[in-house]
Parts: sequence; structure tokens; C-alpha cells
Amino acid sequence: MSLSRALSCHVGKMTQACRPTGFSVLKAFEGFQLPSFCGWGWWVVLASFVCLRACCAMAPPNLDSSSLLPPTPQHQSPASTLRRSDFPQDFVFGVATSAYQVEGAACDGGRGPSIWDTFSHTPGKTADGKNGDKGVDQYYRFQEDVDLLVNLGWDAYRFSISWSRIFPDGLGVSVNEEGIRYYDCLINGLLEKGIQPYVTLFHWDLPQRLQDDVEGWLSSDTAKYFAKYADTCFAAFGDRVKFWITLNEPLQFAYSGHGTGEHAPGRCSDRSWSPVGDSHTEPYIAAHNALLAHAAAVDIYNKKYKAEQGGVIGITIDGEWAEPLADTDADRDASQRRMEFQIGWFLDPLFFGDYPTVMREEVGDRLPRFTKDEAVLLQGSSDFIGVNHYSTRYVTPSTKEKDPNQCDHFDDQRVTTLYEVDGKPIGERAASEWLYIVPWGLKKELLWLSERYNKPTIYITENGMDQEDSDPLEEQLNDKLRIRFYQEYLSAVASAIREGADVRGYFAWSFLDNFEWEHQLPGFPPSSNRRMSRAASLTSGWGDFGLSFNNMAALFITPRFILAIIKNEKNPIVYSSSINMDGVCNLQRNERALSGVDDNLEAARIAIKSRNWDCPILDAPIMKDIVKLAIAWDGAYMLDRELSVGNVVACAESHGRCKV
Repeated sequence: MSLSRALSCHVGKMTQACRPTGFSVLKAFEGFQLPSFCGWGWWVVLASFVCLRACCAMAPPNLDSSSLLPPTPQHQSPASTLRRSDFPQDFVFGVATSAYQVEGAACDGGRGPSIWDTFSHTPGKTADGKNGDKGVDQYYRFQEDVDLLVNLGWDAYRFSISWSRIFPDGLGVSVNEEGIRYYDCLINGLLEKGIQPYVTLFHWDLPQRLQDDVEGWLSSDTAKYFAKYADTCFAAFGDRVKFWITLNEPLQFAYSGHGTGEHAPGRCSDRSWSPVGDSHTEPYIAAHNALLAHAAAVDIYNKKYKAEQGGVIGITIDGEWAEPLADTDADRDASQRRMEFQIGWFLDPLFFGDYPTVMREEVGDRLPRFTKDEAVLLQGSSDFIGVNHYSTRYVTPSTKEKDPNQCDHFDDQRVTTLYEVDGKPIGERAASEWLYIVPWGLKKELLWLSERYNKPTIYITENGMDQEDSDPLEEQLNDKLRIRFYQEYLSAVASAIREGADVRGYFAWSFLDNFEWEHQLPGFPPSSNRRMSRAASLTSGWGDFGLSFNNMAALFITPRFILAIIKNEKNPIVYSSSINMDGVCNLQRNERALSGVDDNLEAARIAIKSRNWDCPILDAPIMKDIVKLAIAWDGAYMLDRELSVGNVVACAESHGRCKV
């Protein structure tokens, strides 16, 4: 695969209660030191490509599939026999990211500031004061990522467009043509390789100008500006983009942004955290205006573009399944109440024209009302539902007395949520304290959606798990838990489909480790020695999914790993796809570097066998693609110095290994 950082189409200067991106499909990491942050780290050892295909595959020749599978899980499911044929023929498998989490280039290409730029640069708002200025550099390296998507065999890529990259001022006074060209290049690159783009218009990065001028989502004016922005995107990209998502998780930017203040713009009633905000009312106002923005954008698409462009448009919501703690009417009512406050809050207006009755009863006058015209515009305004699902909780009625003058969105639900009962957790816990692996919860949620909204078309637009960075290396390389996670969750999806849910696709979160909002950069060390490298984790072949990769065990190829297993060799190789061979050292013309590949691969094989690690990837054809991008360096030099392009060039020249 070609992982060149050079762009075929130049764009101006061109020649991310939140979830950590320890969920990533493809590990993006900076520097060679294994990281930790905020007291815990994240390692995405297994690409979701790996897990999804491994869990739906027959064992390839000469590979004992039992070595890739964990012991029988607590809740045995048909996952062990899952096959591609368990899903509809046109079922889509993809991966997802968002603009602010991966693009970087925050000040490049004419992009204006967003509320997440402001929030993340405000001291104390994010872990270690990190921000998305660099993301994982996808703005400059999207071609690498397209090639990786191709080589990993995905059908589709869900990404978001940065509103402030198209309208730097948020208002649309002028359109940033550099931003248009960038997304043109990305979309064209995907389509040229047979990958379908699924485009989200808003993934939380509201232009700062709108926040300053009209208080963002607290104003109905923002809905009008969003409609103008959406219109521009439909006109620019709609001839090629056939799947549009208006908003990602409005629950999060409404409640976390205006209720708890944990997300941008950081408003809440707690004056120790924010000087402005009202958690009692603002989440409902922000959500209301976001729904009006969705409806306005869909109306424009349907009237101006749909007939000619032939696409579909929907919304992505998030929500955990709320499992009744006990088989009682009170607990079942609490479960239903929570589902309506989480999911019905946004979907009921799109299907029924108004908020759930229980919300009207509990929230009262704090819940805005739609005009008749707005209700008409909203109802029927989603061709499909995007579902972001991560976990499940037990729910029981709250014993806390509700203060009508102080309650927020959570208090209004009148529920207590639990992850365990009598010391027994609802499922196996991943790394996050809130993420428990409960596949049956996803099935129940899909069937709940199917029943409540009369079998709507559904795409699972995010699903994944994280892993502790402190786990032993062998466990990280043989990531059986994540394999089991995808086996069981995909089995739950297949079961829901068999029972009538119209699920059309599944997108793993996430394609790349990335800036994780208030949690920052999981898996990255707080170090100035920063570089964005892509390293894939590969496992057994896709069996009847029909991909070409064979005989690959789970292995996370990183420079640190390679250095560790061959550190005693005279001339170690650093496997690093991010050293651009077009702009720095063209390895195809670097005979000395290439001459060491086979020797070092053999050393790696010997080292791995001596540790009794099952790692046939070193014999797999894909390894040759990886090592084409490898270069022989002095390992200590690369570990101790910042891996900037300038230093890579200096290192190459000082060692006489290539001419730039």
C-alpha cells in the first residue's frame, strides 16, 4: 500500500460523557514511547477491521483459529458461528471519525476557529491542556488513510465536515474554497478506491463566531446558518455523497455542552466551572434549535437536491440501553422513561412531530414548543436513524426528591442508573469506567427503535470498546477481548435483523486513535516528541467476507515493538509508515535500507518465536507492503529526538543513508 504524505491534489498550502479513542480501528500514535495519560492509557491493539473480519471469518489455512479466540464468554451467543451470510447482501461495514478529532491543521487552509478550539485552549477544560490542533494530521495525510481503508477492506468511511473549514466565520459571508477542495480530494479519493463516503455535517465543532455573536445553539439563528452551510455542502459534494447525516449525538452537545459544561461551549450552572449557563433550561433550548437546524437542512436537501442527486439524509443519536433492574412495573416504567429522555427526545419530533409525552409532563414549561409549521417540517425528516451505541445500564426509579427549580435533564428523568447489582456487573468492563460489554443491550435497543418508530432504516454509526494501555504487551498484541466484543455485538445485530430490525450497516469507532474531547489524546504520551504514525493490527482472514488477507494473527506493528524484538541486532529497522518516502527519503531508491528488510524480518521472526508468540503476520503478504515503508535508522537516535520532518532529513543525511 502507498502511504505517501504527498497530496495528489493540492489544497492551498497542502503539497474528536465521552468515549476515549482507545476504540480505534487503526492505531495512530505519536513518538515511540508507550504512553499513558491522566493516570491511564489506551492501546488500540486490534484494528476493528481485524476484529470484525476475524469474528465473521472461517479460519484460514495453516492457522489454528482457537489461538485467536477467548474462552467461552459468560453469555454464550451464536457469535462463534457468525458469517457474512448472516447479514443482508448489501449490508455495509465501515469505520468512523470526526473532523476536529482527526484533521488537525486547525489554523491551515483558511479554517476558522470553532468552539472546541476555544474550549480546549482554555486552561483546565481538557486533560493535560491538550487540544485538537494537530489531531492525527488527516488533513495532510488523507491519502494514506484512504489507502489504509482500502487495504483493510472497508466498504465505507464515515467522517464529518468542519463547518468552520467551509464557513470560517460560521455565517457563510464567504465560502472557503480551500476547504471545499480538501473535501473534494477526500471524497474523490474514497470513491476512486471503491469506498462510500458517509458524511456528517455537524460533529460538535460549531464555529466560534456563532457562539460569540448569537450564543450558538441557544439561538434559532444558528439553525438558519446551519441550513445555509448544509446547502453549500449539498451543492459542492452531493453529486458524489449519497449518505448524509445532519447532526451527531445532539444529546451530547446539548447536555454536556450546556448542562454539565464538560463539553464546548462549557456552559452550566456551576459557577466554579463556568461563569455563564443555566443547566435547568439551556440543554432543552440547545436541543430544540438543533432539531430545527436538522429539519431546515433536510428540507433544503429534499426540495433542491434529492431528486437529482439521489441520496438519503438522516440523523445520528446516541443512547445506552436502559435495562430494568427488576421485573417490576416501576422499573420497567423507569427504563422506558430513560429511553424516551435519551432517544425519544430527538427522534419523537422526527417521527411524531413533538417531544415524548413524559418529557412534557416532567419538564413542563422549560421544554420549548414547536409551531405547527415546525412540527410539519420535522415529522418525516429522517430517511434513516444513525445509532451510536456503547453500553447498557440497569435502571430503577430514583429515590431522590426532585427540586423543580434546580433539576437538570438527568434529574428530570427520575431514575437511578447502575452498572452492577450485589457486586455483579452487568457485563465485562472495558477500560472506561462507564463502558461495560453488554451485547444483548444493543439488540434490545435496536428492537425498541424498530417497534417505536415502525421499523425505520437503521445504521449503527458508532460501536466499539477501549483497552487499558497498562496491559502486558502480549495481551495487547493478542487482543482477544476486542475480537470477542465484535463477535458478540455483531451477533446481536444479526439477531436483531432476524427479528425484524431493518439495520443496513455497521461502523466501528474509530478508524484512528484521535483527540478525544475533554479526555484528549488516548494512547499518546504528554511529550514534545510527537509524530503521527499509522500502525495497523491484523488478524485472521475474512473467510467468506471475501477479503484477500490470509494467515494473519493479531499483531500491533509499531516502531517501539520492532525495536524491542530486534534491539540487539546491529542494524535495527523502524517500521514507520509516517516517514514520507516521497518528501523525505524515497525508499524505493534507497537500496541500503531495503537490503536490510529481509534480515530484520528474520530477526523479528526468531525473536517472536523465542517468546512463543503466535505471530504469522510476519510471513503474510501484507508485511511486504509494510516493510516497503520501513527505513534503517539508529533506533536510539530516533527515540531521543523529535521526529519532525526536519530531524528525519537531518538524521538521514548524517547517516548517509539517502539523499533528499
